[in-house]
Amino acid sequence: MSLSRLSTLRKSEEKDKIQPVREDKPSQLEAMRLSKREPENHLKQMLNLEVPGRRPRGKPKGRWRDGITRDMKQLHIEAEDAEDRSFWRKRTQAADLNLGTGASR
Repeated sequence: MSLSRLSTLRKSEEKDKIQPVREDKPSQLEAMRLSKREPENHLKQMLNLEVPGRRPRGKPKGRWRDGITRDMKQLHIEAEDAEDRSFWRKRTQAADLNLGTGASR
C-alpha cells in the first residue's frame, strides 16, 4: 500500500470521528428568551402565530417550539430562567460547547 493511500485512509477515519456542527442551536435558544417578552411585542406575536387550516397528512414536520422545548429539557432549563439574562447566556453558551458548535458570542 502506498504512502498516499495510507494518508487518505487516515483522513477518512478522522472525518468519521468529527461530529457535525450545529450552528442553529444558539440562535434558537436565544429566540426562546425573546418569547418571554410582553404579549403586545411583535416578536412574541410572531412566535405565537397560529396558521389557520389543517395540517397535511403523514408525519407532522418538527415545529420550532417543540425543538426548543426538547433542547430546554435536555439542558435542564425552565422558561422562567429566560428572565435572568446572565444565567440564560451562561447556560446557552455551555450548551454551545456541549452540542459541538464552540461558537462564541
